[in-house]
Amino acid sequence: MALGEAASAMNCVRFSPAAPERLIEAAAGHRCITLNADDNQQLLGLVETLLREWQAAKRARPMQDPLRDLQQCYDTLLDSTADAVALVHEGLHIRANRVYLDLMRAANLDELAAVSVLERVEASSDRLRTVLSKLQSNGGECDLAVTVSTPGHDAFEADLACRGVRFGGEQCVHLVLRPRDEHARLQTEMKRLRETDPLTQLPNRHAFEQRLAESPGPAPDGYEAAALYYLELDGMAELARQLDPPASDELLAALAARLHAAVGDDDLLARYSDHGFVVFAQRKDSGSLQRLGDALLRAGANPAPDSGTEQTTAGISIGMAWANGEVSAWEAWLRQARSAFNTAARAGATLERYRPEQAAAAGDAPDGHWADRIRQALDNREFYSVQHSIINLEGETEGLFENRTQMRAQGGDLPPEEYLPAAEFHGLGSNIDRHIIPGLLGAISGSGDRHIINLSRNSAQDFSFTAWLSQQLEQHAVIPSQLIFQIATPAAIDHREETQRLRQELAALGCGFAMAEYGDQPGSYRLLETMRPALVKLKADLTRDLPDRPDHQDLVRRLTARARALHTEVIADDIQDASALAMLWQCGIRWVAGEFLEDMPQLENIRSGPG
Repeated sequence: MALGEAASAMNCVRFSPAAPERLIEAAAGHRCITLNADDNQQLLGLVETLLREWQAAKRARPMQDPLRDLQQCYDTLLDSTADAVALVHEGLHIRANRVYLDLMRAANLDELAAVSVLERVEASSDRLRTVLSKLQSNGGECDLAVTVSTPGHDAFEADLACRGVRFGGEQCVHLVLRPRDEHARLQTEMKRLRETDPLTQLPNRHAFEQRLAESPGPAPDGYEAAALYYLELDGMAELARQLDPPASDELLAALAARLHAAVGDDDLLARYSDHGFVVFAQRKDSGSLQRLGDALLRAGANPAPDSGTEQTTAGISIGMAWANGEVSAWEAWLRQARSAFNTAARAGATLERYRPEQAAAAGDAPDGHWADRIRQALDNREFYSVQHSIINLEGETEGLFENRTQMRAQGGDLPPEEYLPAAEFHGLGSNIDRHIIPGLLGAISGSGDRHIINLSRNSAQDFSFTAWLSQQLEQHAVIPSQLIFQIATPAAIDHREETQRLRQELAALGCGFAMAEYGDQPGSYRLLETMRPALVKLKADLTRDLPDRPDHQDLVRRLTARARALHTEVIADDIQDASALAMLWQCGIRWVAGEFLEDMPQLENIRSGPG
């Protein structure tokens, strides 16, 4: 390339040393390189260098926008964090957010730009200087206890987290400064908010379960008896229709205050659900616990707020369960207390103690009575299975049935929720399962239908169960794919490893796996992801009064969507009426059960309705 051609291509200016005006003009606004006009090689070398620079700049141009966006994101995060954050280079501040500036009593970064962090922050033995130097050179991170001093203000103790980073093309140190007293106060307040119901200021469900789960063991010395109470306002669904939301909140807050006044300082009172409260109490004798239950009943027997037309009265119903054994058994106690509450709620404004059967003596602890009663029922073959149809709302004709084990008793046969907690507590659940399953397999053989068979948590813990089941399948010539064995979700959460082993062994036999009582229990969704059951059955209280419970509707929708995303079908049980069925359809439920479904002609109308 000739010198003139190269000069023209590069937008060069030729000038004479005797007339440098053109050079002065060009140098005023552009990068200028002076060349000897007689040296073509020098010009060509420069052209190659500039072309390489131009190509590099062209390649870098697409990365400039993402880099600028990343910088903006960093600035936003820096300014929005609640921590005091700064960047220093060679000890000098180059960036700081508003929180850091406030701690340093600086109006803006300019006031700190010329101030070394070592002038404001001190660590023992001059360690901070060494740490900053090493982090800036080598990276890494370090935590220090420091003292922060600002002009005209008292010094304060703080924790300083340091981390070597790269910023703006330079090695820097990222600082996070946390005043000790303020940090501890914030941590305490955050913990309180996590564990407190905002309306009643009582411990919430999570706090109640966590405190019982963390309890070290039996009752302290001097306490010979313990009980768990579950209570709700009577007719809360009707009250909610009569009262506006502020009045409903006022009613619950007033009830919480009265309950709080009725319990002792060492009792644990919590709001467990929207309308439900729980109390765990330990006393010297069972008579004291009965008196506490009576006091709770009186505390709830006050009038509700005025609904605007007439004074509405509201009482409470209470279920009480003896809390025998280790505190780790609190889930069984709660199930028993809720079972007793269901009995109390039918009468209204009463206290009902959990009684596994009506013949139990009033002062007997139920679990001890039930152990003998269950063994007697096994010996006398008093357990039998009741078959319930599960209907597919989309019209699929495949037969699906759930088999539930009842126990014969004086005064009426008992469902599993009445006797099973005590049976599992005494390790008799697996005996009941092995008693009932062979007869079920004989009835299922050759039917072609699919059957859900409920298992106790004892069977999940029984390592010999699947080997025994394999022999039974062969003996009764049952196709394994017809069978789906179901474990209660709380039991699966408590015995995660054993349940996972059971699921895998059932899959190896060709049987399905399902979970009952599925809901919003802590860890339930992680369990669903791990177990991948074919079916889950919702907790009954989630679908009770569903048309009147928007919160439960939202929860059922979320649970159903999560399950179906994992290819798990959801069953809703104990359907009471057409409005509940229609609402379940809108929530995405396709499998349902309940006595109401015997009137099947209405299903077509439900499927064609909204949603």
